[in-house]
Amino acid sequence: MDPHPTGAETVDQAEVARFSRLAAEWWDPRGPMAALHKFNPVRLAYIRDRAAERFGRDARSLDSLAGLRLLDIGCGGGILCEPLARLGASVLGVDPSAENIAVARAHAARSGLPSITAIRPPKRWPKQAKRSTSFLPWKWSSMSPMSASSSDAPPPW
Repeated sequence: MDPHPTGAETVDQAEVARFSRLAAEWWDPRGPMAALHKFNPVRLAYIRDRAAERFGRDARSLDSLAGLRLLDIGCGGGILCEPLARLGASVLGVDPSAENIAVARAHAARSGLPSITAIRPPKRWPKQAKRSTSFLPWKWSSMSPMSASSSDAPPPW
């Protein structure tokens, strides 16, 4: 048996269903995602600071992530993707929940953030998707964000 499985077999459908039921409430700072909203500035600062350190940027600059491509696995309603995009990054948010992706896309569109793309993961990622020019060594939690794109296509890189 492969110790590193790929594809749908790594997705816990009960978790997907649980977060899908919350889709309409992702952006309510007083709703079930209140803790995530409160913690988001900490996550954002950590990612921004590590990216600035890694790529020689000024973390205090409003465009400190300009030109970087970031991947948010388990993006949910896009709560992290949007502030990353506001700092200049092109963000790809991936989530197995169609409901969460719809929320993420709609919110990103209303927020005027075309540099965010949210997709459901394809059954197989193309080989070129395994390459990344903007890599940071951190682990993504299952509660992350995504987009204004309506495509369920593989990522653009």
